[in-house]
Amino acid sequence: MHNPPRDPLPVQQSWLRDRQATRFVLVLALYFLAHLLIRLNLSDSLDLDEAEQAFEFQHLRMGYGTQPPLYNWLQWLLFSTLGLNLFALALLKSLCLFGIYFFLFLTARPLVGSLGAMAVSASLLLLPQIGWEAQRDLTHSVLLTTIASMSLYAYFALLRRPTATRYALFGLLLGLGMQTKYNFVIFTIGLIVASLMVPQHRAIVWNRRIVVSIAVAVLCLLPHGLWVLQHFNTAAGGTIEQMKDESTTSFLLNVLAGLRSLLVATVSFITPIWLIYLLACRSFFGKAARSVLRRPSTEALFFLWLYAGYLGSIIIIVLTGEVTRVKDRWMQPMLFSAPLLFFLLLPGLAQPAVFRRIMKVAAFVAACFVIALPLRVYLGPSYGRYVRAHHPYPALTQELAQRFPQVHEVVAVDKLLAGNLHFQRPALRTLLLPRMLEERTALPDEGLLVMRAGEETGWLDSFRKAYPNARLAPAQAISLPYRYGGKDTMPFVVAHFVVPAPSHR
Repeated sequence: MHNPPRDPLPVQQSWLRDRQATRFVLVLALYFLAHLLIRLNLSDSLDLDEAEQAFEFQHLRMGYGTQPPLYNWLQWLLFSTLGLNLFALALLKSLCLFGIYFFLFLTARPLVGSLGAMAVSASLLLLPQIGWEAQRDLTHSVLLTTIASMSLYAYFALLRRPTATRYALFGLLLGLGMQTKYNFVIFTIGLIVASLMVPQHRAIVWNRRIVVSIAVAVLCLLPHGLWVLQHFNTAAGGTIEQMKDESTTSFLLNVLAGLRSLLVATVSFITPIWLIYLLACRSFFGKAARSVLRRPSTEALFFLWLYAGYLGSIIIIVLTGEVTRVKDRWMQPMLFSAPLLFFLLLPGLAQPAVFRRIMKVAAFVAACFVIALPLRVYLGPSYGRYVRAHHPYPALTQELAQRFPQVHEVVAVDKLLAGNLHFQRPALRTLLLPRMLEERTALPDEGLLVMRAGEETGWLDSFRKAYPNARLAPAQAISLPYRYGGKDTMPFVVAHFVVPAPSHR
């Protein structure tokens, strides 16, 4: 019986022995250390995803609504170890972001060389959804992309040396990835399609040892998977609603809207990359493209099939008529490796002159991000532009403590409020009213109902209807100035409630 080749990819020396590669990784680490320090010295008012982590830290769960639990579990571990503070919050995010760039660099190095790998990794800065949005306010999507980057590295490591240990590691990463965000399933489908469609990969990956990967992935996913089966509507409902928020009664119009949204999201995601690459190597781009596209390498074919698997999966979902909206940031875990595909299709991009141009652009963009993140906070109020870092949650927490010193329970109407209040005062237990209404949670004996001004009518009615026995005092308005200056204030509404003890006759 013919044995397949066991080493289809070149094995390079460790990047630690490559001075240029080592310097690049150190600079990369320093870049994310700078972002960590910036976050620690900016506002301690949390953004939405950060507030969600602070709120959910109060209870360790097998599932957290529409989001899988892995990021919450990791954040819970850091909070439990380091305390409920900005450092623990920002550290996990910075490590995940560094992991995306670092593991894409490790994946690319045997495929396009050290210069190419450094340019591929640095090019992630040129993708706004990763370079800016992921840095500004994302959690689950960032971890998803990190695990996807690690999975690609593990896949190609498996091709180089298909040992049982590497099969197990590959399966573990896939199982963990399923617990970052549910659209990791699409990433997994793309991997399966690509590995089957490339003969050189199929001969190595798909043998009896793939059972090790499958078994490890299933065992890793099993606890949360059982929770999903019991709470499927909770887990999937919110995501489905987001993806069909522009749906109509016409099936055809829904499908067309979904396909158009997918096209726009894909093109807008990769456009910065190909435009900059075109400018960086315009002198030979056309000739090189024609020669390479006539006979792409095995690795380039793998990534083409990988993307075909992604897009095919999404198109099948769109053709159900249930999905009319695809956001460009949802493409992050699928298309983050686009720079590597371009380098595989156009090896000339790794030439020293082109490499230097790409790195100069990436360095300029990185510097802009380092400057822009604090400036948007410090200067925003002067121009009437407020972000969540300007929200006066520390002042609100102090105001509540002064007005209601005996209260240690707060019912908030959203996670932004609930998470920020608990983060500012960890002894304050915060509850989420929508979740309480859904789960029919009992009220504490005494507490506060807190919401932003303008939302009180609907929430007060829902509260009274769900808890008719509670004595709800007249709502009080609290208006606090935004942080870092500005003339505007942010209004809140607070209502004190007491649940009488049942009388015994």
